[in-house]
Amino acid sequence: MPPTNRDICAYYFTRDAENRDVYWCKCGKRYRQTHGSGYHNLMRHLQADTKNHAKYADEVQLRINPPPSPEPPAKVQKENPEPKPVHNPEPKPVRNPEPIAVLDTSAGLYEWIDWIVAAFLPLSICEEIKHTDLPKISRRTLKRSMEKVQAEVEEVLQQELPPKFGLVLDCWTSADVQYIAIFAVFPETSDHSSKQVLLTFSPFAEERDTIYLFRLITDVLELYERSWTSVLFLVSNDNELILHVQENTEVPGVGCANQRFELAVKTFLEPYGSLISSVHFLMTKFLTVKGRKVLKKETTLMPRLYLGSHWSIAYKMLRRYSQLLPSIRNIKRSSLRYCDAFDVLLTPEQDAQVDDLLIALANLHSVRSSLQQDTLTLSDVRAIFDHTMETYPSTTRYITQDNVVTSTEVERGLIKLQTGDALSQSERKACANFMTSREEDDNPIEEVDDKPLSFVDEAKRKRRKLEAKQPAFMDTDFVPPMSNLCERLLSKSKQHLDLLSQSMKPSDLGVLLFLRANREFWSKEMVHKIAKSVN
Repeated sequence: MPPTNRDICAYYFTRDAENRDVYWCKCGKRYRQTHGSGYHNLMRHLQADTKNHAKYADEVQLRINPPPSPEPPAKVQKENPEPKPVHNPEPKPVRNPEPIAVLDTSAGLYEWIDWIVAAFLPLSICEEIKHTDLPKISRRTLKRSMEKVQAEVEEVLQQELPPKFGLVLDCWTSADVQYIAIFAVFPETSDHSSKQVLLTFSPFAEERDTIYLFRLITDVLELYERSWTSVLFLVSNDNELILHVQENTEVPGVGCANQRFELAVKTFLEPYGSLISSVHFLMTKFLTVKGRKVLKKETTLMPRLYLGSHWSIAYKMLRRYSQLLPSIRNIKRSSLRYCDAFDVLLTPEQDAQVDDLLIALANLHSVRSSLQQDTLTLSDVRAIFDHTMETYPSTTRYITQDNVVTSTEVERGLIKLQTGDALSQSERKACANFMTSREEDDNPIEEVDDKPLSFVDEAKRKRRKLEAKQPAFMDTDFVPPMSNLCERLLSKSKQHLDLLSQSMKPSDLGVLLFLRANREFWSKEMVHKIAKSVN
């Protein structure tokens, strides 16, 4: 067969040791040929100078097509060959197989779990040793260990939960998967502060159903050896669930203040719908190619649009319009007609309405920001809502005590307990679950038979007897006015779930979030104990 270009170049050229794209010919010349692009450049050199390379033609032919080697002579067989003696070798001694190396799961397991939970990483990263110096473990072992840590934390929480506590829960949907997060809140006995622990963050594939959610909460309470009699209150933005719980149990419901405020602001903005639409339509004209060209000559600010998602977006659009208004007024009429914005300009009366609406939205936006504080109590929310209703009466429908929240007497009673006001008989009955045993007085006035009490001591004794008959209530500042605990946790999980949706299952996300929220209840010693059981 004829030689190929590869065979010919392999004989005539030698590749440079430092540069793979440089070749040295037998004639001493240096040529460049990109690796992997063929041998066109090298063959052109051989074809251009055939006289100097002809002397190597015979050697090339012999190297490419070597002559066939002679066949060995055939062996002559004897007529009656003598049989060979049969040799039975002694059996070799069976060697004991080497013991299989077992992976020490405890080495670096705590560091892996702590790193993945803190940085919100996918579980598969433990199999990629290039990312860290930690020992390599399998994803299956890591997942099984994290589930065992979760079970240990659940046992710790059984002992940590007091006899009475409140529930804060919220539901969230992402990628056709629904999640429910349930927190338990209760007062701290040491510094009179509140404490929150995550009881569960579990996915469920079914559609949101009130009865299903009620049964799910019941199962979670049974997991921690509790019942509905241990629940003081329920905070949720699902009013149907609150009504269902009140119909089947004696647990009062507290509506989410943030949800009530959002509904109130939506009602407040209904009369301004046409004004917001006019500003939005004008902003679209300045977002075209012609509009940007005209507006760019006056300012570097870009217009904003309101797509009907949230009222805070409308507030940002109106604020940007107020910033662009001086620049819009400086644009010539011909330029405004050029970008089709002249006919949709707002009138001076509409500009004045925008200024008034901006002042109102700025105040409402400050209320929305204050509702995100962790130290906010029911009395603080009630004071803010009362001032909002007084300033903007159209918001009264949703933020008054007689709407949305079904347990109005419980809310009034808790607010009065926080402000120190006296409770009515119905409010005291509604807040009966918050009663505690009154501690005995450190310095009681004892009655002495042989010595009559003075007039002042007799008055004190009557007062103390009256106070002893009055019920004592626990500190109710730990009652959250909204379910922002769940909302913050869900917002964190949503950000990372969008990134890890291809590599993290919903059940794995639930375990990871549970360990993240209850970080104080698992330690290095607990993980090492679990690792020994895994080994």
